[in-house]
Amino acid sequence: MRSPYYAVLGLLLLTALTGCVSVKSNVDPQFNEQVESIYLVSRSHSSIDGFIIALTQAMASQLALQGVRVEYHISDPMSLELEQNVEAKVKEFGGDAMLLIVPTERSTMDGLNKSVTMDFALIPVGGERIAWRAEVSSEGSGFGDLGNTNGIAEKAVGKMLEDGIRLGTAQASSAP
Repeated sequence: MRSPYYAVLGLLLLTALTGCVSVKSNVDPQFNEQVESIYLVSRSHSSIDGFIIALTQAMASQLALQGVRVEYHISDPMSLELEQNVEAKVKEFGGDAMLLIVPTERSTMDGLNKSVTMDFALIPVGGERIAWRAEVSSEGSGFGDLGNTNGIAEKAVGKMLEDGIRLGTAQASSAP
């Protein structure tokens, strides 16, 4: 018989390796549209480029698992690209909504990334209001080595579903 101490030790080790992800969100109670396609726009910063690229790809994968058609664009803050160009890409894609991811805070210790906080906003195409907004925070070693991007994406998409955002095709959403 294995000791329960090994299970607790394993859980603590897993938490230390993957970090901690928290998601606080708010949803427009009037938003009840089916979101079958999302154009994902991530704003990057040179100090966390690799993380943002990995997170954007992980979000695209998690949304695709829900049956959402996804295309993404990673915007460099030093780019001379105009906002109108990004808006044109969203329209060209023909999606139902745009999901904007913007890093808002980052902390380091001894030159290593220790935490990041990001603003996620789901904006219906042609809409004048944000349908869903979340503050997503990740702390721990997972951020520094990019290992936590899948966990962040899983939590963010899970929170969208928990908040009643209907992702994917209507047929996929109603399947058991």
